[in-house]
Amino acid sequence: MFHVSLLKKAIGAQRSTPSLPPIVREEMEETIPTTILDKRVIHKNGVPLTQVIVKWSSLHEDNNKWEYFLDLLQQFPNPTSLLHIS
Repeated sequence: MFHVSLLKKAIGAQRSTPSLPPIVREEMEETIPTTILDKRVIHKNGVPLTQVIVKWSSLHEDNNKWEYFLDLLQQFPNPTSLLHIS
């Protein structure tokens, strides 16, 4: 670790950083929730809120995380596959 005051101005030609290739949306899979793995109720400012762990369709299980159930229903209004909690 070092202090910012130890930095010195770069001398010489500035190198430009290469730009990233554009993202092609057609190649990306749509990520949708496939299963609710678990649920819990937390209290925020005295209000009970339901959270669920969601398994996502095209993501590794390391990406399963707690989501607010109401937010999930707003993003995916037809959750027929989500009604079953495994």
